[in-house]
Amino acid sequence: MAIDQISVTLLGTAVIVALGVLFSNSRVSDIGSRLSDTNGRIDSMQQNMTGLIQAQSGKLQAGMERIEGVIDARLRHVEEKLGIR
Repeated sequence: MAIDQISVTLLGTAVIVALGVLFSNSRVSDIGSRLSDTNGRIDSMQQNMTGLIQAQSGKLQAGMERIEGVIDARLRHVEEKLGIR
C-alpha cells in the first residue's frame, strides 16, 4: 500500500514536471520568435535612422559651406576696407 502511494506520488510528480518542461519549451520558442521580430524591427529602424542622418548631414554640410562663403565674403570686404589685401 505504501509503495502504491509512493508510485502514484512519483507518477504525479513526473507528469507535472513533464508538463512544466513542455510549457517552458513552448515559452522559450515564443521568446525566440519575439526576439527575431524585435531584431528585424531594430534593423529596419537602424536603416531608417542611417538614411535620415545622411540626409541631415548633407543639409548641414551645404549650410556650413554657405555660411563659410558668407564669412569669406565679409572678411574680404573688411580686409579691402582696411587695406590689408
